[in-house]
Amino acid sequence: MKKVVVVGTESCGKSTLTRYLAKMYNTVFVEEYGRTICEEVGGCDTILTKEYFPHIAYAHKMKEYEAGKQANKLLFIDTEAVVTQFYSELYTGHSFPVLDEIAREQQYDLWLLLKPDVAWVDDGLRVHGAEQVRWDNHEKLCRMLDERGISYVTITGDYAQRLTAAMQHVNQLL
Repeated sequence: MKKVVVVGTESCGKSTLTRYLAKMYNTVFVEEYGRTICEEVGGCDTILTKEYFPHIAYAHKMKEYEAGKQANKLLFIDTEAVVTQFYSELYTGHSFPVLDEIAREQQYDLWLLLKPDVAWVDDGLRVHGAEQVRWDNHEKLCRMLDERGISYVTITGDYAQRLTAAMQHVNQLL
């Protein structure tokens, strides 16, 4: 089984792309667990305390493990531990060694990094919609990935272009 992770900042299309890829390749996907928690508690920026983030990363890994049992050659994953660390720093100003450890241990066959060049969608949970903030956050996430020596493919364009580009990279992987 090959594992493809989709990463990026807030409202860049991670969940949409992950779902479409799973549909196109007739397999399963792992939802961003941090989003699930945010929906349960009613927001991310003021309600989530720093103690949530190690739990989010661990639970997300458990979801990956369970989904891997059902995957059909490919498993698509929305977000991972580096992005969880990014959000921990963004929302609480705190980073966790355990998140870095999880990030070191995780293994993906393909990383797809989405640029925030699609329209920001206010879904009631998101708070970083200012254009410059979106690009600053993207640059910070790129630095975090680069500092960890993670190789990724950058995906841009509208949703159809993103799907086409992502599928080309997945097909190369296969």
